[in-house]
Amino acid sequence: MIFVEMDENAIVVKNLFFLNKKIDFTALNGYETRVQSMRLGNFEELIVFNDEHRIVISEFSMKNYIDLKKFISDKLPYHGGPEKDRRV
Repeated sequence: MIFVEMDENAIVVKNLFFLNKKIDFTALNGYETRVQSMRLGNFEELIVFNDEHRIVISEFSMKNYIDLKKFISDKLPYHGGPEKDRRV
């Protein structure tokens, strides 16, 4: 299980053992989206990336996915990919 926290300047990724990886927004290149198909339906994933890191945030596992997507889209440039819906 992975936990993702965000503040105005960075994304912090924690795992079950509470090992933290903090990545500043200034170090990130942008984000892209992809749609995953499952038996339960189609779910969008948002991939935040730079040359060294890729963080995948899934609509399937995050209750506040739309809020996270809005927050990230205000901070980083969009690099394309299919979108499930374009509410943001």
